[in-house]
Amino acid sequence: MSAGLAFALRRLLGALTAVIGVSLAVFALRHAVPGDPVDAMLGEQATEADRDDLRRCLDLDKSLLGQAGAFAADVGSGTLGMSCHYRRSTVMSLIAEVYPRTAELAVAAVALALVIALPLGIIASLRPGSWLDGLVMGTSLAGIAVPTMWLGPLLLAFFYVRLGWLPGPADPPSVAGALVLPAFTLATHLAAMLARMTRASLLDVANEDFIRTARAKGLSAVQVLRRHALPNALLPVVTVAGIQLGSLLAGAIVTEKIFARPGLGTLLLEALSVRDWKVVQGVVLVIAVSYVVVNLLVDLAYAALDPRIRVR
Repeated sequence: MSAGLAFALRRLLGALTAVIGVSLAVFALRHAVPGDPVDAMLGEQATEADRDDLRRCLDLDKSLLGQAGAFAADVGSGTLGMSCHYRRSTVMSLIAEVYPRTAELAVAAVALALVIALPLGIIASLRPGSWLDGLVMGTSLAGIAVPTMWLGPLLLAFFYVRLGWLPGPADPPSVAGALVLPAFTLATHLAAMLARMTRASLLDVANEDFIRTARAKGLSAVQVLRRHALPNALLPVVTVAGIQLGSLLAGAIVTEKIFARPGLGTLLLEALSVRDWKVVQGVVLVIAVSYVVVNLLVDLAYAALDPRIRVR
């Protein structure tokens, strides 16, 4: 077996173990939440027949072991169970309807962050200590400090309400340009962080022996940067960008709410408001699995960029 294949299999086994652990944690946390979901969903004026029907839907009429078995069966079937609020709809069908919107937003935000961060980090690393370096680092620090819940409404007020250049919450998500403002809102913090990381990583690599050797061979500064410095400096940047992609799948709740975008965050908030625990645990499980899968892909990409990891 090759070193690359063995590395991939080890990472895949670790990902499957993490998914099983997350499934157990989701089921356990559902029972740790105080209060009766039946009372929250139906109220005190509901008839006993309606309460019994909802208890059967939530599997609360079973023992704890029976509920665990029902949850495992729902996960194994791929449906994640039937929603008790959106009747006649499986949890997976509700998630599948909105998941592409969240994935689209997360990927667009990470791509935009990389497009902004890499040039800024490279420019700052070429002139460390200069006014240009100070400007880039000061701007990135401001980007890290600005909260999403403030930046989103500010962008809406300026580009949607005042100028009317870009679509806003009143427009359907399929309208051209509807992804620009929410993606930029999410990308700002990530771009600032990646720009600082790119600069620091390039400055560290610049002192390595292989960089001095490349310069001694007569390679130009651009060739040294493109062939030797940048590929090695991008390893931690790729790692953080991939991890942040997984985080954005879970952390886009505020942005989706601000821009009225249908997504996992919106579905999760609606399910929490009516205590539809099957949808809640389904969304949390899908988010966790997405995070694990993204981290698995990052590990494989990291090994592809640095063959020394596969050998170790």
